[in-house]
Order: sequence, then structure tokens, then C-alpha cells
Amino acid sequence: MASFPPPNVMEEDKRANEPVYRCDKEDCDYRTEQISTLRRHKLTHGNERATTTAGHLKRHKRAHSGERAHACGALGCEYRATRASALTAHTHTHSGERSFACD
Repeated sequence: MASFPPPNVMEEDKRANEPVYRCDKEDCDYRTEQISTLRRHKLTHGNERATTTAGHLKRHKRAHSGERAHACGALGCEYRATRASALTAHTHTHSGERSFACD
């Protein structure tokens, strides 16, 4: 059985007659047309982080911990990155490789 939000969370958009869900957190103006999006938004007010995959959450946690798991292998380079893609982009600074060229 579907549950409905409390009346103070749902209102009707007068322009389109579509339901609009608003965040009931004080000083928050967030509004959306989907209750699922509102539920996800509400997570941003707490200590929880809403992510779509476990990998995204792991990457987000690195921002808080300062962990930089990906190290450059070039001699004398101390560069470290939180994401493998950032390390790949960095390695091009050593090789001079340009993957994309303007025509």
C-alpha cells in the first residue's frame, strides 16, 4: 500500500495542477514533483549522504578522510589522487600525450 506524505509536505502547483512536495526542514526552500526525490533530498540535511552506488559513497567518504589511494608512478612525482580518472589525467602531464585535438 502506498504511503502519502503528511499534508504539510505536499501542496499543489497552481500553474500546472501538479503535486509539489516541499522540504519541511526550517530554512530550506527545496521543492520537487516527486516524493522519492524529496526523500533523497532530506538525507542531505543529516549526516547521511545519498548516493546511487556503493562506489560513489566510497569516493565521497575519501573527501572527508583525505585518503588519496591512487599514486603517480613517475620517478620523483609525489602526486596522489582520490580517483583513478584524475590520476590518468595527471599522467598525461608526464608523457605530453594529448588524447583530443582540435580540428
